[in-house]
Amino acid sequence: MNSTTTARVLSLEEAAEFAPEQVVGLSQELAAAQQQVDVFKQQLEWYKRQLFGHKSERRIIESAGAAPPGRAH
Repeated sequence: MNSTTTARVLSLEEAAEFAPEQVVGLSQELAAAQQQVDVFKQQLEWYKRQLFGHKSERRIIESAGAAPPGRAH
């Protein structure tokens, strides 16, 4: 899901034209996108803590081998 197209909200008339299977598929895509946003937010917070947290200089040295949330070593 590396699309750079902008999303827009459909009108009720446009949405009514979708088949139930399409609605289910779009709902699944939305749920996956929301989950990915949550992962990105966790990673961003981890990076913020590493860079701007209390005693950040010491923490960066101590956790040089630590991976951010959602990332493997």
